[in-house]
Amino acid sequence: MPGISPAPLPPGRSEAEWLAHCAQVSQLGTDAMLQAALEAAVSDCPSSVRLLYNLGVAQQRLGAPAQAQSTWQRLLAIDTQHLKARRGLARLALDQLDGPKARHHAALLNQAGHAAGLPATAQDLGLWGKACLMCGDWDDARHHFERAAGLAPTAQADACDEAEQGLRLSTLLTWRAQSPTPPWQDWGDQALRHDPTAPDSPPWDRAPPEGDDELKALTVIVELGLKRLRACDWRERDTVVRAIKRIAQKAMHDPTVGLSRSMAWEGLHLGLTPAELLHLARGCTQRARHIQQPQALWTAAPAGVGHRRLRLGYLSHNFGRHPTTQLIHRILKHHDRTQFEVIAYALNPDDGSPSRKLIHAAVDQVVEASQWLPEAVARRMHADQVDVLIGLGGHSRGPVVDVALWRPAPVQINYLAFCGTVGAPDAFDVHISDGISVTPEMAHWYDEAVEALPVGHYGYDDTRELTAAPARASQGLPEDQLVLCGFNNSYKIEPETFNAWCKVMHRLPGAVLWLYVVHPEQSRFLAAEAARRGIDPARLVFAPSVDGQSHLARLRCADLFLDTLAYNGHTTLLDALYAGLPAVSCLGQTAASRIGGAILHEVGLGACVATNPLDFVEVAVRLAQDPAQRQQISRQLEGVRGRETPFNSELRCRQLEAVYARLFMATAGPAKPA
Repeated sequence: MPGISPAPLPPGRSEAEWLAHCAQVSQLGTDAMLQAALEAAVSDCPSSVRLLYNLGVAQQRLGAPAQAQSTWQRLLAIDTQHLKARRGLARLALDQLDGPKARHHAALLNQAGHAAGLPATAQDLGLWGKACLMCGDWDDARHHFERAAGLAPTAQADACDEAEQGLRLSTLLTWRAQSPTPPWQDWGDQALRHDPTAPDSPPWDRAPPEGDDELKALTVIVELGLKRLRACDWRERDTVVRAIKRIAQKAMHDPTVGLSRSMAWEGLHLGLTPAELLHLARGCTQRARHIQQPQALWTAAPAGVGHRRLRLGYLSHNFGRHPTTQLIHRILKHHDRTQFEVIAYALNPDDGSPSRKLIHAAVDQVVEASQWLPEAVARRMHADQVDVLIGLGGHSRGPVVDVALWRPAPVQINYLAFCGTVGAPDAFDVHISDGISVTPEMAHWYDEAVEALPVGHYGYDDTRELTAAPARASQGLPEDQLVLCGFNNSYKIEPETFNAWCKVMHRLPGAVLWLYVVHPEQSRFLAAEAARRGIDPARLVFAPSVDGQSHLARLRCADLFLDTLAYNGHTTLLDALYAGLPAVSCLGQTAASRIGGAILHEVGLGACVATNPLDFVEVAVRLAQDPAQRQQISRQLEGVRGRETPFNSELRCRQLEAVYARLFMATAGPAKPA
């Protein structure tokens, strides 16, 4: 191919010559060759907006969005009104789920078109609407989609379809309960397939939509609304909570309804009642049951040679860089190998992390099952003659419940990572908790029998090294002020929790609140919420994500850990206590809101557990104003570390072994192979 080369041609060519050359490369060469030719052209003609735009397109095609963004920004510095470059930046931001940036570029795109005397297009208005949807500005989104839909007769078919879909979505999201007529009455399934940015469902979770139009519409509201709650954007929180409560009511009245898998998990932090959580869990299990159509595999002892030790099968989709591994791997390591054989069934791919290596080192065998369908995993467990299946995760994510529904083992237990009922007594016989997290009075909200350890039921990695605290200045913290730490995940920070924290701040005018940022918009919304409550946003300090060792060390910079209310800190609270940081929690009405209190009781800090939000404020203020008491608590925590549960994983392991053996002997003993 003469003249087609990624190598730079002799300098001095004009823009027109370079454009002709690159057009030829585009027709006859590869994308990589075209990018190289365009880079050479831009080097020769650095002010050519046409070459710069084409280079950005080539970079985007080759999977280099950051390079494309840089190239188009360079172009816009030359020509601020270049519509294609601005449109490209808006699309890149949407692809990267950066709503504010996408909205910024979409607004400038439409402004530039207007300034140039060009009519608005359905395509560009649709971009603007999508960006507003992603930002949670649903009323603005509806306005832009309405304008786009109005251009339908002159728009391209795909732009028209997008406008109609966007209009349905934004109309749905801006619907309020007081409106007389719900907008979904005349919509079909196509109108309610709502989230083009969501990844395709895995093979084990593919099923046609279930339920009536109202259920599908409510599911849209919840799933899109929850994305905003992770940014601590609470503008539509009441709508989301109303929607999920209505879903729970529908599941309560119709046990055959199959719900989106996220409902049971998300319900845990939305302040739902135990009854509502029970019916959401049953609905999620119903969906899994509909997909799997399971048949119980364990009906009697499998044929083949028996085994001497009790065989434990730990089933999880979080064996790797995940808190579950931190909580469980030392327990796995401590199992008495004269009495127990331990197999880990990994439903997630090996992420190559040190955490995954810890699982391999802690068990007798790892079965890599990430690409398997649930039935195949269950059949392998049955063939392996697993005596006790321990599911780690429940409805949180992954097909743990799906595998359990096939009933591959005589005893099946739900433990850790999903603290509510799974809503499936045919999947799990027992839910392991403790007498504070799930009191005897609460047990009837579980479809599984509740096995309560005396106080607390969590494990922990008791081998973690504690290093000295870094300088406060290195964390952006003041050296001489009280530091209150609220390091729980963003979805756990809800208005009632933030109200309580701000009341503490009002009582402690010299304190700062140190928060962990997991969403790019989180700091903006929390700063605004603080100002709304009379707290100077400058008193909020935001911490980035760091590695586990650094996180444990930086916790020692704080003076007091403030727990979240609807969904307590679990692993996060354990981290704080392990680091010697005093903490305050509050007992709620569900296990998710009581585990923090159970953990504090277990380490001897029952006096730090409140029973309501007002009491929480009083306990926190009293402890914050008493440095001697905080020092005593830190010394007390140092004495617990490595000696008592939850920071003695061997002792926790023995408690669990006793439960496993007793349940097996009571339930499956007679059927065990000889």
